[in-house]
Amino acid sequence: MHSSLKLSNLSKFPPRFKKLAQESVSGSAEATMSLLATEELPPRCIPCLLPVIYSALDPAKIFAHLGLINSSTSEEDFLPNGVIWLQAVEKVICLRNLWDIKEQCHIPSAAFMDLWPRVWAWIDFLDEFRDLVPISQKTPLQTRYTIFLTSFQMFRGNEAVKNLMDKTPHLYAIVGRAWNIFLNGDVVTDTAHEPELEEDRLMGLDDVSYFLRLWSWSESWGSPSFEELVAGVGGTRSHLASLVVAHIHFALPTASTPAVEANVLHLVAMMYLVGGTGEESGTASRSRDSIFRDALLHKGAIAALTTAIQAIDGSTVPIAATVMQCMLRALVSLMNNFPRHKWVVQALDAGLLNVMLCCGSAKRLKEMSALLDDLLYDILPSTTVYHSVLSAFQRGLAKIQHIDVKARFGDEIYLELWEGLFRLVRPRLALLDEYDSGQLAASIHRACDNLECCNVVPKRELKCCNSCLSAVYCSRACQKTDWKAGHRQGCPILYAKRRGRPYSFTATKDRSFFRALVHDEYTRRREEVALELILFMHDDPKLEPYVCFVYINGTCELDIGAMEDLLLSDGDKCDNDNDQEEYQTSEAVDLESDSGHSDDSELRYEREPYVDFSYDVSRTKGSRGKLWLHLMDVLDRPGDEEQAQTWAFPIRYASGNESVMRGLREIAEELPKGANVRIRDLKPYLGRVRELLSKEEEGVY
Repeated sequence: MHSSLKLSNLSKFPPRFKKLAQESVSGSAEATMSLLATEELPPRCIPCLLPVIYSALDPAKIFAHLGLINSSTSEEDFLPNGVIWLQAVEKVICLRNLWDIKEQCHIPSAAFMDLWPRVWAWIDFLDEFRDLVPISQKTPLQTRYTIFLTSFQMFRGNEAVKNLMDKTPHLYAIVGRAWNIFLNGDVVTDTAHEPELEEDRLMGLDDVSYFLRLWSWSESWGSPSFEELVAGVGGTRSHLASLVVAHIHFALPTASTPAVEANVLHLVAMMYLVGGTGEESGTASRSRDSIFRDALLHKGAIAALTTAIQAIDGSTVPIAATVMQCMLRALVSLMNNFPRHKWVVQALDAGLLNVMLCCGSAKRLKEMSALLDDLLYDILPSTTVYHSVLSAFQRGLAKIQHIDVKARFGDEIYLELWEGLFRLVRPRLALLDEYDSGQLAASIHRACDNLECCNVVPKRELKCCNSCLSAVYCSRACQKTDWKAGHRQGCPILYAKRRGRPYSFTATKDRSFFRALVHDEYTRRREEVALELILFMHDDPKLEPYVCFVYINGTCELDIGAMEDLLLSDGDKCDNDNDQEEYQTSEAVDLESDSGHSDDSELRYEREPYVDFSYDVSRTKGSRGKLWLHLMDVLDRPGDEEQAQTWAFPIRYASGNESVMRGLREIAEELPKGANVRIRDLKPYLGRVRELLSKEEEGVY
């Protein structure tokens, strides 16, 4: 034991304090609190309080205290001035006074080594039995945990104790518990927001940030200390994600919040947790923690990061630029997860366009260029086919209309990329306005699914099949006719597809807008489609074609394929027994209103062979020219496992258009057999193609 902790030091107290000191070391909690609370003690006697505190924190007393808790039958023992209450508060006051003593005079380095085991033993005990130790205005939970973390920080300043603390189990569980209490408040007493506790809360969160920074620099994801932290915040990755997002909001709640040094340091602690540091080992292990990543997304990390980046842009804090880069890296990484369009909407509504302008400025561009590339080349273009994304884009444009974009960007190349994005989006925004205003015929009209009818009427006048919720009819007679003509076989397939993953993550309005977008694309590019069909028919004269509009990279590319390739072998098909059990096979299906279920959308996954297009193919081939199968590819699963999600939108005609397809096939047959024919070789046939298309009837998807 260090000499400063020996009881012989009590003799240095003035006579009127010596008695209190002796009563204290004899076990009187009241005497200890009175002595530590006095303001009349001469400064030269303050170091003499160390042996009093050292004695009061004797770990042997823990067993006696635990015995009091277990044996007590009186609630009065837990009330203020009760035995258990006095014992608990005494220990908290001892911990708090250690810091005061250190601030007023020097505590010998060797004394820290003797004090730490006793300090830790009582902090661990008080944390474990926090619900049994009475709450009062003197020691509410926020105050207690502030004292705990302050004690940790004080002892960590001693190199010998620091090494010992790093090997102390359960320490980060207490840090996590303190973190939760500081952000979510003391729900037992509902005192979280009282003015007198705000200082403790702010001090405590500073200490939490300090220890989280220490942890991220020295420990790895999934380490024992990480699991301790998770246990402390609530026990799950979801609890951890909730606190991370809440802490970012605490540091910079709005885009106009001043980003001073304290706020920025809070964000430094969060960057490792959200994946912004870019460290290979940490990023790789964290990216495999899909539960935590998904929890971050669903707790609102996208909006929190987008807001914080805007706030930190004008900061003069030296590390602000680095933190801003880390935050953008984390934001881009999180946005690049399925369903990508959902996270893009959240980012746009929180100010993503302004973030891009901030990061594209001359002083930021060098560090941010790779991340801006991801946004401008990939993430934003690929999602601008969704109604929800375009609507958010429109709202975002209104927020930055006062900004001089040309003056903001620090590089002509990125200014061109920005303008290129708007060239892509602008016509789609115009289509969005037509769609939302109800002026777009392709979005408000549908054709009856009975191929013998194909009556084109406003969607609200159609009724949908009560089983598959996909096929729509203008009358019960049309429904019965189509049931016998093939819907009997297709209805279970449509039912299973509607229960699939794409429908779960794609809103009805987004799917409806897909149809309008494809209709608009085909209308503008009919001649190009016709020429591509001729090339396909020349190369594969025996196959029936489909047209696919590929939006994987944002722009629309045409892909002509064979309908036979959409059919799956029996070995590729999945077992849909579970869906079939739920599907009602009765022919007596009822008609219901079209409320939200009017889509005739089909789907398939490339590289996921259990989605079947046989129904679409059979209906198209048997339609006698009344159907033409068009597909649409959108990005489904971004990242390393990039995958297309395919939606089917058959175009319907009131009467047959076989003459158009027959005319295109005749042109294909006139081309040299076996020759490598290209689009430019079809120039002599343009007149005939245009004449055929002029006879084509207006179709409805």
